[in-house]
Parts: sequence; C-alpha cells; structure tokens
Amino acid sequence: MITGNIKDCKRYSGMNEAFAKAFAFLQTLTEESMDEKIDEGGVRGDISVIKKSDTTADGSPKPFEAHRKYIDIHFVVKGEERFGYAHIDTLIPATEYDETDDYQLLTGKPDFLTLRPGDFCITYPEDAHMPCMTTDGEAEVKKVILKIADQ
Repeated sequence: MITGNIKDCKRYSGMNEAFAKAFAFLQTLTEESMDEKIDEGGVRGDISVIKKSDTTADGSPKPFEAHRKYIDIHFVVKGEERFGYAHIDTLIPATEYDETDDYQLLTGKPDFLTLRPGDFCITYPEDAHMPCMTTDGEAEVKKVILKIADQ
C-alpha cells in the first residue's frame, strides 16, 4: 500500500504505466468539476473510474474488501475519510472470492489512516481495505476510486 498527497505524485508515476495517466487525471479534479469530468463507472483507457459522493459510514466495524485483478487508487477531493487497511495474510475470509466483481470480504483487525483533500491511497491485491468511514461523526466526502489492472 502507498499513501501520499497529489502534490508528490511524480514520485509514484513511474511505478506503473497507468499511474502517470491516473495522477494526471486526478490533478484536474476539483469539487466543482467532479460531475462534469466523471461518469460513474466510466473508463478512460486502461483506467476505470468510480465516483463516490456520499456520507461516510459511522466508523463501526465492517468487513475489509480485497481485489485480485485490480489496483485501486482512492483519492479524496472533499472531506476526510478514515481508511482501514491490513495485509490479507493477517485476515480471515468472510466470503468466497467473487471473480465477476473482483472482490472478497475479510474480517480482522485494521490499522487506520486519515485521507484529506488531495490525499491518495494505492491498494494492491495484497492490501485489504476498509474505506468510507467517518473521522468525527457523519461527514460528506467526495472521492474518486480509480481501478487499474494489476500487471
């Protein structure tokens, strides 16, 4: 897992061909431009885009999710998101892997970080994650998740 701020994204652009494209796109986003620049579930070349604009969960425990085919880049445009994470080897499967939708739910003990506007978190297939939790009570968060095929 990698976490950072978009102002430092050049450090990570060379790690994967699609990262440079992904970061270039994310740098153009503002709270006002999200609706015009993002179609829910849209595809930009080899990058799938998922827009989230909602109230975060209350922070109570929920399952982790993990993917096998895709790397996720979670990017916060507005608000604060509490983001749980753990290596999949430390967790217990709660569901069978769903190959069609590329996810598996897992349970276990998370570590946490807080993502603020401009922050991103890159999760690889070994990085189970628990996104969309509030930091202090309910809060509106606008974020984008980019899905990139794991090479």
